[in-house]
Amino acid sequence: QEIHERTGYIIEKLFPQHLSEKSEILAFHFTKGTSLLNAVEYLMQSGTKNLNRYAVVESHQYYKEAYQLLTSEDLEPDAVKGKLIQLLNSWTPVFYFRGNFRDLEKLLTQHITLDESLEDKEQCGMFYVCLGISFWAAEKFNQSYHYLQKALRHGEETGNKRITSHAYAWLGWTSAELGLPIEALYCGEKARKMSLDVNWEHYPNYHSWDSDGYAYWVLGACPQIRALGKTLLEHGQTIASIRCTTWGHTLNASSSMVSGDFISAIRYNKLALQTSTDPLYTQFPRLCLGMSYVSRGDFEQAKKPLEEVLDFSRRLGCDYIGTPAQCFLSVVLVAEGKFAQGFRMLKGARRKWLEQNAPWRYTFSELIFGELYAALAGRKRPVSFASIVKNIGFLAQNLPFARQKAENHYKRALASAQRVGAKAMEGQALLGLGKLYRGKGEGEKARDCFSSAID
Repeated sequence: QEIHERTGYIIEKLFPQHLSEKSEILAFHFTKGTSLLNAVEYLMQSGTKNLNRYAVVESHQYYKEAYQLLTSEDLEPDAVKGKLIQLLNSWTPVFYFRGNFRDLEKLLTQHITLDESLEDKEQCGMFYVCLGISFWAAEKFNQSYHYLQKALRHGEETGNKRITSHAYAWLGWTSAELGLPIEALYCGEKARKMSLDVNWEHYPNYHSWDSDGYAYWVLGACPQIRALGKTLLEHGQTIASIRCTTWGHTLNASSSMVSGDFISAIRYNKLALQTSTDPLYTQFPRLCLGMSYVSRGDFEQAKKPLEEVLDFSRRLGCDYIGTPAQCFLSVVLVAEGKFAQGFRMLKGARRKWLEQNAPWRYTFSELIFGELYAALAGRKRPVSFASIVKNIGFLAQNLPFARQKAENHYKRALASAQRVGAKAMEGQALLGLGKLYRGKGEGEKARDCFSSAID
């Protein structure tokens, strides 16, 4: 221990201007020595360094070692609680980029009482932001909004731009999910203004462009999404950010999906997949790729990416992408003739979004229900004798009422889309209703729906 301790201090003395470059070596020696707080400091520096160079697995290991030291019996808990909260705040982006939100929520809630007596107000405010992130990923949007608003108040009361910029950036995402896209855009703008002179970090700035793109997706504003995709690609090139570039391609894909150009959406999603190096940022375009294939009716191609996203979500607790994957995979299962399984999966997604107050996502599920029942009513896909035998119970219960059920789901989707301001989905619901009425011979109702859809 003494040799390692002395070696660490000698390195510090010899290279005072290059300590960050030597952080891994210093962490090793102080961990083997007796100055555990020095070890924690250099382990955290090593974690940050590896995160910045996209080595999230290595970064996680350094933070994990630091956490184990801080929570060991060798250190007095009251003496290190400030450092512990700082570690948790610095560690959260690693969990985020890895997509490991189940462990993140468990870790943060385990230490949720530490903020009550913390003197460092900046770390306290950032801890609320981290809690907001963990609940966002679990689709617990009300809880996420609560903690992000708490962080925002904390930042404004203390005049801390770091807290407010991060809080606004994440409120953009959560507000969009709560059916508040205009508020989401306001939050994105505020995040960028707050982070303009924060030259130590680009994250709140580019992340707010992402949330703007998502809010415009909710609104169905295709040109705005495309403009943001271009902005992110240019910004990513300027600051040499793979993460920013990945989101640029992803937003271009989103714009193409909104406009109905699914071939371009597939191409952009594949570019994002080729660019991304982070586990989570690989799953976002993979999910959108599966959604694009489903929207094109290419169910065979859609299955693999959707199953991969769902598996990722189940292993790591990233419901934010897992439930949408479940929603669109249900369509694939129905197309394969697994009617009961597909509808059961879709009902599960819809139930969760209704319980968690996620109106835009809920609108998606109602729209898909409408499309599926309309397809059953119109016999759009041939049903083989084997499929009839396998699904005899389901068909007996649902086929006679498929047209009415389709109408009910389209109407619920329409009402929900109008409340949110989701113009694209409002148009899709009206188009579905119009086709349904035309099939029933109700020409006047059909014309009204088609006319409203065009408007």
